[in-house]
Amino acid sequence: MEGLFAPRRAFADPRGQAWHVRSVKLHVARAVVSLSLFVACGKVAPQPDVKAVGSDKPAGSAAPADAPSAPPPAAEASVGAVIAGDHVKVLALAPTGVAVKRDVKLPTAPEAVRWLDREHLVAVDSDGKAYLVTGDSVAAYKMPPASAWKVKAGAGEERARFPMKLTLARTAAGVELASCATYYMGDDDPCVTWGVVSLGTALAVGPVTTQPDSPADDATEAEIAPPATQPGIEWTDNADGMHTSVALKLGTARRDWSSAEPCPITDASIKWLSANPPIIAFVTTSDCGEGGPQDEEHLLRLPALADFAPNGGTLVLGPALWARSSDSGWTLLSGDRVVASLEGMPVVQPESDPIAPAIVTPAAAAAGASHLALHKGEKLRSPSTEIAWKTPAGAMHATVVDVIYKKANHKAPISKLVVWGTRKRFDIVRSLRACDAFAEVRPAKDMVVFRCGSRPVGDAPEGMIEDWLIRWSAEKKGPLRNKHWSGDPAADEPAWAK
Repeated sequence: MEGLFAPRRAFADPRGQAWHVRSVKLHVARAVVSLSLFVACGKVAPQPDVKAVGSDKPAGSAAPADAPSAPPPAAEASVGAVIAGDHVKVLALAPTGVAVKRDVKLPTAPEAVRWLDREHLVAVDSDGKAYLVTGDSVAAYKMPPASAWKVKAGAGEERARFPMKLTLARTAAGVELASCATYYMGDDDPCVTWGVVSLGTALAVGPVTTQPDSPADDATEAEIAPPATQPGIEWTDNADGMHTSVALKLGTARRDWSSAEPCPITDASIKWLSANPPIIAFVTTSDCGEGGPQDEEHLLRLPALADFAPNGGTLVLGPALWARSSDSGWTLLSGDRVVASLEGMPVVQPESDPIAPAIVTPAAAAAGASHLALHKGEKLRSPSTEIAWKTPAGAMHATVVDVIYKKANHKAPISKLVVWGTRKRFDIVRSLRACDAFAEVRPAKDMVVFRCGSRPVGDAPEGMIEDWLIRWSAEKKGPLRNKHWSGDPAADEPAWAK
């Protein structure tokens, strides 16, 4: 079996006015976060003396390092759960140290854990056995038999055996456990259909339902209010509109990262980890065309833009608290000081209990309208933006949908291009911003071009355009992003997008 987890404004003429490219924040739906859900196992280390880490001195520079910052003011502790072998521990995490609130032993070693509400936890192991943790007690869920997870495979698909590529996610309605049911044989064995069950406080689990995508966590990280002066992101493109490099600039300081085939950098954003002292993660997104976009976080200290620590995954827990993963495990930090070593990735307790969404009966579709099954938060554009696409796999549709996130997620709306047909759905493009100015989908020989125009954000006088060229891969039996361009509408778009 593979790893447990599956492979983050106004204008008149859309071509006539000039809009300004503005950096946007990555969605970590990517989950997040954008953040991977693998958890490391070990022991909670004794709380070390709080100490500063990292250096302000960039490579080749003789500039002296800044003095360690003063200890942060007292802050309310965050509550997080970590996995330690066959134990789940609930910790009070604070800038002054870590305290164990609960330590619960499970019958088997869990691979993932999620908060069901502020009192209950759900854990799942690699064999698909799920447990409800209440206080210091553990109870096993009565899971559906393996036969209930079997789904009839479509043309070119392979039927998976439960469990495969298990994921555990906390959604608005509770905790959902998903297992890949059918997949395409090939690189990363991309999943086509997922079997999903909902896990609540009742130990009897309901029937297995199927859907085209794995559930995604609704939880988001805490946000740090950045100072007035922030680094700027600058792109360098070639004659074809493809990014060749990206630079981060702050005053006289500058850092550059190259963007080259076969995995060019397609997006970049800034994630604040600490306001005092100022530490950021500069997140670059590379897209190899297969397996989906991949994020890399470059940890930097401001204002020198010097490397703070070796790169790794990060998680912001509060205004004065964040965590970082590395080859040696997870570390809890407050500003630039190490607070303690952690046994795994902390899963932070939610601020509120989940609320099941209201059930809405969809209106009858008009004759000839799309019959695309929409996901939570999605809605078809009005007017409809869709074309038919004849592919080697048969007739498909290319449809633009708008995605509206919950207010609690603090995510701006975006738009997606969904390629779909009978029993198949591919969310092939996610725009940086919602296509609230215009959206266009048109054929280009045997390919499809998707153009997205966005209105200005905030006080910016201009908006932006994004263009994608989508081709069909006979080997993958699905669509692939062939080219991507983004820029100011005053800039010259590549020939393939015109």
